[in-house]
Parts: sequence; structure tokens; C-alpha cells
Amino acid sequence: MARHTSFKVGGPAELFVEPETADQAVELARICAGARVRLRVLGGGTNLLVCDAGVASVVLCTKRLRAESCDGRRLGFAAGVPLARALKKAADSRLGGLETLAGIPGTIGGALVMNAGGKYGAIGELVKTVTILDGKHGIREIPGVAARFAYRSSGIENSLVLGCVLECIRRDKNSILRRASDILREKKASQPLWARSAGCFFKNPPSGPSAGKLIDDAGLKGIRLGGASVSRRHANFIVAGPGSTAADVRALADSVAAEVEARFGVILEPEVRMWGRE
Repeated sequence: MARHTSFKVGGPAELFVEPETADQAVELARICAGARVRLRVLGGGTNLLVCDAGVASVVLCTKRLRAESCDGRRLGFAAGVPLARALKKAADSRLGGLETLAGIPGTIGGALVMNAGGKYGAIGELVKTVTILDGKHGIREIPGVAARFAYRSSGIENSLVLGCVLECIRRDKNSILRRASDILREKKASQPLWARSAGCFFKNPPSGPSAGKLIDDAGLKGIRLGGASVSRRHANFIVAGPGSTAADVRALADSVAAEVEARFGVILEPEVRMWGRE
């Protein structure tokens, strides 16, 4: 799994499958359900830490599901479409809204599951419908409101997300690209986008200082544990350096959270998903 995550750490999956069509993905999910074999769904792997022992399950990677469409102000994307590609499609179609996600890696499917976003907006704000496979009802197209998008979470986390339709705003292409460029420039100036990380490791607390500010105020920028370190550029980024293991990253994250709670009484909740061997 180290080959499939932005941390570049993590052990093997029992079976790794990349279906080329939605029908293949659905069939695989049904086979696993019938055989009572655990299935985990992977998008771009940019918000995921897999343990060093790997995962005792089938991993279904959606990265080959790349269909896209445009109908008026609505854009349709399959789960495997990279966010950067979706943003380009939107700009070429003169449809605004997705540019607020500039600089966020990963795929549409992963972005939907975690309601990816930043201070300028989140993808859930644009979702008209989501197509999912769930164990009770089969393939369904549900309205965006039924997906229960919230801060870095959604109500579709336990479903196989196949794609979505986004409702966008008519906008000049150049203004879309300028906005995206401004946001990306801002991120490059304050975040280690080149590093082996999963972006912000912790969610911001509901009130008060951000997670990064709390970590910085605790004097934790630059601290190391094994091959992992807290970025000096942005305190909410944990970076996996040369020779790092998933255990290093997890232990450092736990240590950071414990120190912040001890100093400020604030419990930091991970934004990064973690897969164990179980």
C-alpha cells in the first residue's frame, strides 16, 4: 500500500483490484459481500495512513473510473477522476465553484467521502447528486443533502461511491483560473505540498485556534519521532521522511495530540483515515 498512498508507507493488501468500469466495481463489491470478505475502498490515497502490517481485506481502488460529462451548469464525474482534472474540466466548461479546491490532491470519490475543502469552501456545497452502492438498497442516486456533508465528513463513508453530479455557477474561464492560481499560490507559500504527507493531519476544533496554531503554540514544529516529523512550514502537517514507517507517523500524531490536550485541554481529532490490520 506504500505505492498507493501519499505518505508512501504501509504494508500489503490481501488483494488489490482496480476495476475499469463502475459495473466491475459493483460486481466486485457484491462478490465480497456474498463471501463475507471485507472490502475497503481507496481513491487517491492522499488522506490515508495504512499500518505497516498492511490490511487483511480486498482493496478496491477507483482510480480507473474516469468518466465525466457536462450538461448545462451540471458536471458529472466518476469517482476516480482526479480533483485537478475536475477543476480543469470545470474551467474549460466555464463553470465555477471547484476552483476553491485548488491544490487539494486525490480523487472525486475520496473528496466526496470526506467532504474535502478548505477555508474557501468544500465540495459538498456543490453536490447535486451522488451515486453510491450500499448493502441495503443497491445502486442509488441520492440528492446531495441526503449525503449529510459536514466538516471533513459525510454520511456516505460506508458506501462505495461511484460518482456525482455537481451544480456549478456560470463564470468566466479566466476568472476561474486566476482564482485557482491565487489559492494554489497561497497554499504553496504556507504548506509543504511537495512532502510525503496527507495534508492537514487533524481537524480544526469547533471553536478557538486552529489545530495548526495549537500545535505551533505547543512548540511542536519540527519535532521528530523515528522518520516522521512535524513540518516547520505548517504545524498540522506530519511528514514521513526517508526510512519512516506508518508506526512512526501514528506515534508522532498521538504524541502531538497528547501534548496539545495536556497544554490546552483541546482534543484533536484526526482528519486522516487510518487502516489497521483488523
